[in-house]
Amino acid sequence: CHGDILCWDDKGYQFLKKWLRHHWTKKFFLRLPLSWRKKIATQLRKGSKKYQAHRDLAKLDATTQAINATFNQYKVDYIIHGHTHRPQHQILSLSGQTKHRYVLGEWHAHTAKILRVTPSTSELLDFAAQN
Repeated sequence: CHGDILCWDDKGYQFLKKWLRHHWTKKFFLRLPLSWRKKIATQLRKGSKKYQAHRDLAKLDATTQAINATFNQYKVDYIIHGHTHRPQHQILSLSGQTKHRYVLGEWHAHTAKILRVTPSTSELLDFAAQN
């Protein structure tokens, strides 16, 4: 899943996401000239970085309640998500069952934190693209 649905305490982000994804907002935005849209996107990214820099990281992260609710709703043993950009493998016990949460890292031009899964193991690895 995309990890933003798990960040219940990040009220500012949740409000902005709801507003930006509203069909009227999208309809209006797509009618703007491409150059304007690019400028707006750049400003939104800058604003996002500023917003994140002045917030408690715990409030920007996935909440325990959201993680547990997702495990229960989908009846799965593994959740793999991004968005929070804090790579980790978390082993949880939920109703006596072992659950695994993998958080993927940010993607950069030539590097990323990736998840390798085999029939017997799973692990987060650093990936570097080769030219």
